[in-house]
Amino acid sequence: LDWMERRLGVTGLGLDAVIPTIGSKELIAGLPTHLGVGPGDLVVHPELAYPTYEVGAVLAGARTLAADSLTAIGPEVPRLLWLNSPANPTGRVLPVEHLRKVVDWCRDRGTVLVSDECYIELGWEDRPVSVLHPDVCGGSADGVLAVHSLSKRSNLAGYRCAFVAGDPALVGELLAVRKNLG
Repeated sequence: LDWMERRLGVTGLGLDAVIPTIGSKELIAGLPTHLGVGPGDLVVHPELAYPTYEVGAVLAGARTLAADSLTAIGPEVPRLLWLNSPANPTGRVLPVEHLRKVVDWCRDRGTVLVSDECYIELGWEDRPVSVLHPDVCGGSADGVLAVHSLSKRSNLAGYRCAFVAGDPALVGELLAVRKNLG
């Protein structure tokens, strides 16, 4: 948590808002299932994206939509929406205003927002901002999760060390499932 505050400006998270995981790929693939996403639910992910977002949704039995704008979703209400900034493989960094708009949109609809921030320390021209930064989420992690990969940040891709932080209620759900799945 100290790292998130010092490096990312994220404040106000307690120990109940973070859980370590064995790699970010495993977390991303299992997250829809662990959060109760299932048949009939919609999971939205970026158009050019890490394939594991879609794979995790399909494994949960959910429908997927590749969309880079909220208007492309139409009147549907996704159960889960993925962001990726800086994006892999393009490096695109979403500005604070856009991130804030997505957070508000998801909260208004009860959609869980998950931001893949595995490359957040690798901004070249723009400084990436976490969805958990107070300027983005208004100081509340409600309905928001951020995925971080310690192995990518430390150039240890095979090390398999990551964590997810955010809404304590959602982290609590993940912890409850993890107690049974390992």
